[in-house]
Amino acid sequence: MKTALITGITGQAGAYLAKQLIVEGYRVVGSSRDVKFANKHGLRFLGLSEQDIDVVSLNLDEFAIVVDLIDELRPDEIYHLASPSSVARSFREPVETTAHIVMSTINLLEAVRRVDAGTRFFNAASTEMFGECEHPADETTHITPKSPYGVAKAAAFLQTRNYRDAYGLFACSGIFSNFESPLRPLNFVTRKIVSTACRIAGGEKMELHLGNTHIRRDWGWTADYVDAARRMLLQESP
Repeated sequence: MKTALITGITGQAGAYLAKQLIVEGYRVVGSSRDVKFANKHGLRFLGLSEQDIDVVSLNLDEFAIVVDLIDELRPDEIYHLASPSSVARSFREPVETTAHIVMSTINLLEAVRRVDAGTRFFNAASTEMFGECEHPADETTHITPKSPYGVAKAAAFLQTRNYRDAYGLFACSGIFSNFESPLRPLNFVTRKIVSTACRIAGGEKMELHLGNTHIRRDWGWTADYVDAARRMLLQESP
């Protein structure tokens, strides 16, 4: 039985990926900063119980702790999905956002290199690292981030590529745009629109307030995104 470690397993992407891997026969281990306070609603929503997944506490900012866990598990695959997800919040907390995204990624990569168990590594990157694009972004678009979140994600993307090129790790990044599901928190635009529409229909609220409605974004279904991540680690080369 293969073992997969999913950081940020209590997020929407982590929950959908865990479901897919369990169906495929994997042992799934998920990490959360503190298991006691982890919100497992998403896992339960998808029909997953504590018998299906081992959830462990892991501070990704502490290198020694990360190495110990990777050495203990020696996972076949790591899916690094844990990350602050609010661009707006990153402007209010640039130091915390940057430190966590950058250090968590390099700690995992260096742990995989040192343990040397042949682990394949997936990093969840973001189209936020492209900033404002005149044309739809693709893999060749210049990296010109316009937010602390985008800057940090760009650094993590470059770290992953460097570990692949310099050390020969099977390490790759999936560049995610907005991905949506019923597990999205209510402060994100799709759930905000739906929940407010329901409240208006029920007579509880009369107005929906949004930010810049001229921004153009790609949108995707969360289960498709994690399936793409899964397929990336099944390739012959990263």
